[in-house]
Amino acid sequence: MFKRSFKYTDVPDPLKIQLEAEAEQFAYKIRTEIGVPLDQPLDIIEIIEEKFNVYVLQIKDLKVSGFVRMSGKQKLIFINASEPLGRQYYTAAHELCHILRDLNKVKEHEKLDENEKKDAINKMEFFANKFADYFISPREALAKSVIDTGITNFNEIKPKHIFTIQDKFKTSYRQTVRMLNKIGVLSDSQRDDLSSVSNANDPDFLINLMKDAGYNPLLSLPLAESRVPDKFINSIKSNITNNRISTKKIEYLKGILSIDFNSEDGPHNE
Repeated sequence: MFKRSFKYTDVPDPLKIQLEAEAEQFAYKIRTEIGVPLDQPLDIIEIIEEKFNVYVLQIKDLKVSGFVRMSGKQKLIFINASEPLGRQYYTAAHELCHILRDLNKVKEHEKLDENEKKDAINKMEFFANKFADYFISPREALAKSVIDTGITNFNEIKPKHIFTIQDKFKTSYRQTVRMLNKIGVLSDSQRDDLSSVSNANDPDFLINLMKDAGYNPLLSLPLAESRVPDKFINSIKSNITNNRISTKKIEYLKGILSIDFNSEDGPHNE
């Protein structure tokens, strides 16, 4: 359910304004409920796993950016670990929104005709995108981070300033630029100019630029290997031992995780 490909979501412009405002407030509401102040960055993977009891599985070479699955009563977020780490964190927040807001709507959507279902899913995806924006980098925290750079003239913002801010929020370079444009720090022309250094056809350019400026390019790189929480692997092994999981599900998990649950080896870590 909720397979995520980051494709364009077709929502009418007036509705976008409404949905974005609602998503922003929902993001702030959730942060308040879990005790994370709006002026502080957060560790999205840790928050999801510790505060919401949801396992995040970062798997190499998924065909989509991310999706939600259920394993019994346990909620799982699968993320494509072959995408840049900053993008993975955004996907994690997007999928968290689906878990918090949309899981109970799956059966409702099945009753809709194709056009109604498409519209409902587009609205849901757009909302989750905006939730991810503001859950990871609230306006208040983002504005404070700009002030902390010491910049007094926004026209003088350079890639090195973006690197500093993205390191703080653990976001991708492009998302950081986009959010600074959204809150009025960057003009549209600045956004386009600064975004141009992040090019999918030449990813090494941005990575080398970060290194030359003295920054770790980790957020612009994929994971070297899959990350699967030990707690999840141990729970599956326990279910196998106690015959609480079907052979079909075991084979599915073996295939997608590339893990032999009878072995101590595998791409797992905390």
